[in-house]
Amino acid sequence: MARAEQGPRDQAAHRRWCAAALVVASRLDPVTPHHWAENMIRTLDSAVLLTREGIGHGSYGTNPCINSAVDAALIHGTHPANGTKCKTNTPTTRPLVTASH
Repeated sequence: MARAEQGPRDQAAHRRWCAAALVVASRLDPVTPHHWAENMIRTLDSAVLLTREGIGHGSYGTNPCINSAVDAALIHGTHPANGTKCKTNTPTTRPLVTASH
């Protein structure tokens, strides 16, 4: 049966058996802005947003908190709470350097 032909009962069963999507986004990603991830989770039936508070594109492999959450999702099918935030390992700005005289 094609998806378009499914009735409400079939669609409800489909939702029960489909895993929630884990959407991982960096707060300051210059390539894919964080608000795109926020919009994505609103359009998916069931999705969880995991945010890395940092700069840069790509989070897996760069942050132990993100790595643990993604590994748990892939290996065990468990997800963090929607809206979970992972702190960055590196500062998001350069430290202020004062000129010495």
